[in-house]
Amino acid sequence: MDAVKDSVSPLLLILVVAYNAASTLKGVLERIPDTITGTDCRVLIIDDASLDQTFEVGILESQLNDRVEVLVNPVNLGYGGNLRIGYQYSIENRFKVIVLLHGDSQYPPEKLEELVEAILCGEADAVFGTRTTEGM
Repeated sequence: MDAVKDSVSPLLLILVVAYNAASTLKGVLERIPDTITGTDCRVLIIDDASLDQTFEVGILESQLNDRVEVLVNPVNLGYGGNLRIGYQYSIENRFKVIVLLHGDSQYPPEKLEELVEAILCGEADAVFGTRTTEGM
């Protein structure tokens, strides 16, 4: 029975945490490699009660791509609060792999394929990137 459940579970969730990221969010989403979004992948944007148009940018992206969903917090919950929401969403929807990406372009989405591949092929249980060291 578990094998049947697992076979219908979505594979990959890209969790995009965003606060006042209206000017960068669209570009971050566009930079996610097609090889990643072509898999059984969903993108969840969590707007942390931004003071700019972050939520509206996210909604426009979700209208263009049915794999994108947007949530908005009525009050700012901070980084940890957004992680809790995203992780709870991934558990409830039975995602196998979750990738955390910042909506303000701190981390390069172009590297997602390398990070995810290490998990999918069984080389790693967790992979962490860095924005300060090139080539690690």
